[in-house]
Parts: sequence; structure tokens; C-alpha cells
Amino acid sequence: MPTTTASRARVATRVVLGVYLVGLAVITMMPEPSDTQAFGWVRRAIARVAGSTGIPLTFAVVEAVGNVLLFVPFGLLFGLLRGPRRWPWILLAGSATSAAIETVQLAIPGRWTTLQDWILNTLGTAVGLAVLTLVVRARHGLPEATPTT
Repeated sequence: MPTTTASRARVATRVVLGVYLVGLAVITMMPEPSDTQAFGWVRRAIARVAGSTGIPLTFAVVEAVGNVLLFVPFGLLFGLLRGPRRWPWILLAGSATSAAIETVQLAIPGRWTTLQDWILNTLGTAVGLAVLTLVVRARHGLPEATPTT
């Protein structure tokens, strides 16, 4: 059976998804080192950027954006593999995965669980799906959804 470009792209997407999921597990499931070790350089970088640009950047903002970005690939990669009809289920799966991570983190030393992380991770999955929607529409010239009256 000849290998098509589409099947190679699907295999590549699966490989990237696998690497992402392993990375996600490592990032979220390992015991957290002390705050100084883990985030000292991040806090210094934030202070440097805020001081030199005047942008009111804080660690809380960077952490929130990071929580969103952490799950954007979840939406993108699963969305590519499963197709638009499955996107509501992918959003639910992203939310459930985040909830599972937050629950497991209760038992991991140095980790803490927050409702905010779960919400932001779920938002990240939605952002990934939204980006994919925009790319598909741009690539295929699909019209924007119009509300019915």
C-alpha cells in the first residue's frame, strides 16, 4: 500500500502528539523544586522586562498565560487527528485531562491544585481548536459563520 502525504502527515501528527503528552506528564507530574530553584530565573526575567519596558508584567500573569499555552497543542493536535465533528469532545477531553492532572497533583509533593489552572488549561484547549478552525477556514476558503435571525 503506497504511503500518501496525508497518511505521513497523520503519522507525524501522532508522533508529535505522543511527544507532547510525555512532555505534559513530565511538566505536570514531577515533584516541584523549591520556588527559588524553579522560578527564580523567571521572576528575574519578568522584573527585567517590566523594568525596561514599563509593562506591568507579573509572575501571576506569566503563570496564567503559561497554563493556557500548555494546552493549546492538546486542542490543535487532537483536533487535527479527530476532525471538526469531534471538537466538542476534544474540548471535554482537554478539560477532563486537566482536571485529572490537578487531582493527581494533590498527592505530589510540592504541587498544588487550583481551579484557575483547570479553567486556563481548558481555555488553552479551546484556543488550540479555535486556531485550527481559523487555519482550516483560511486554507479552504470557508465562509465565517453567520447568525440566523
